[in-house]
Amino acid sequence: MRNREIRLFKFIILYMFLPVTLFFIPPTSFKNLPSICLYKTIFRIECPGCGITRAVLSLLHFRFYDALNYNRLVVVVFPVLVYIFLKQALFEIMKLLNFRRNRQG
Repeated sequence: MRNREIRLFKFIILYMFLPVTLFFIPPTSFKNLPSICLYKTIFRIECPGCGITRAVLSLLHFRFYDALNYNRLVVVVFPVLVYIFLKQALFEIMKLLNFRRNRQG
């Protein structure tokens, strides 16, 4: 049982430090990121998702104009990502709290 508690604690730490870590990536390095888009590599044209990673990273740095220039779909994608991230983090916390309550009672 102790192993499960440690694993859940690691997940919670990951959820707390991931956004902080992404915030410390310098914004000047976004322009230097190579494209990993398979569609762009094969067909030499951008797909609707091209630039979304750079746009999300720009939003994390509060660079709204840059984010919209990278990909306008970030207006839809970023709130969905935040919702999924927070929902999963809350799920992990509730799982840990229920585990402790069941263990004590």
